[in-house]
Amino acid sequence: MIEHIPSDDILNLLKGIYNSLTKDGIILIETINPKNKFAFNAFYTDPTHVRPITQEYLVFLLQWVGFKEVKIIYTGPLAYSLDERNDISRAYLVYAIIAMKS
Repeated sequence: MIEHIPSDDILNLLKGIYNSLTKDGIILIETINPKNKFAFNAFYTDPTHVRPITQEYLVFLLQWVGFKEVKIIYTGPLAYSLDERNDISRAYLVYAIIAMKS
C-alpha cells in the first residue's frame, strides 16, 4: 500500500505507526520492486499507484523515524539475465521490509 500514498505523506504515516507501536512492535511493508524491470513496467498498469519506492529509500525513512533491525525480504523471484540473478535487489518482483521499534 505504500506505493499508493503521496510522497509527502509517507514520512508522516511512518512516524504515526512508530508512535502507535509498543516497544518491540514490528512493522511490515510490502511493495513492488522497482529495480526489477518487469515489476517496474507493471507498476504503471495500476492507476492508483503514486510512485515506486526503492528499498534504500524506505529503509532510510524507517531508520530516520527510529525503527531498528530493518531487514529487506525479497519474494517473487523473476530474473531475466545473469546480471539480475547475481543481484538480489533486481531478481525479485516484490520486496518487504520488516523493522522493529526498540
